[in-house]
Amino acid sequence: PRLRLRPSCSPTGPARRAVSAVTSLPWQPDHTLTRRTAHFAREIYSVWCARVGSVSRHLPADQVQNLLNEMQLYPTQAQVCEMLQCAQDCADRSSPAHLTFGEFCLFATELKRCYHRGVPRSSHLARKLERDGKEKKKRSRKMSKSVLAKHEVFLGGSCNPTTWRHDIAIPLLKGLGITYYNPQVEDWSVELVEQEHEAKQTANVLFYVIDSQTRNVVGMIEAAAFAGARRRLVLVIKPY
Repeated sequence: PRLRLRPSCSPTGPARRAVSAVTSLPWQPDHTLTRRTAHFAREIYSVWCARVGSVSRHLPADQVQNLLNEMQLYPTQAQVCEMLQCAQDCADRSSPAHLTFGEFCLFATELKRCYHRGVPRSSHLARKLERDGKEKKKRSRKMSKSVLAKHEVFLGGSCNPTTWRHDIAIPLLKGLGITYYNPQVEDWSVELVEQEHEAKQTANVLFYVIDSQTRNVVGMIEAAAFAGARRRLVLVIKPY
């Protein structure tokens, strides 16, 4: 999530402060932005599952506009065509016949941002979508040997503010030469939902830690579902 600096001076006090005093203040996460992003990610996932099904399925081109409309996003037909063409070019597909879940997340997020700032002209939106699509393609290539490759262990469960992954699990796995997928990242984006899902489905072992520092309701539900599906699950629960 994006970070911001919170000055400790009172609203009515002078605005002039020493640079050293300002830079010494701790960085604080923008919880409002985090909650808004998480809410929108859940909305995308819910709409997709209700209309398309699994995130591994594709959204046909003729259903893209309807699905965006359900999320109160109203692109023009030309903009939808630009999205499909951009996805085709960036994914090296033979035709713009569908969108993947990750591509849909990217375009829906960009539309949402545009709406917050005021809807830009179609050509401007097209340039932004093309730029983000190319960046997504670059990231996908980098992931080909890591994220998209099968990892032996998926590190699930409690995230911030816990540090068990970096303090204990990751050093141990690295020392043993075991590959892993860590969903706890500093710069989270909606596109990572698809990557995380793929990592969960392909991992040999699902290692979940339910820590008392977080409620982690989602982690509990996931662990229960994997146990019911008889996946190889290692579950660590710290007493609440």
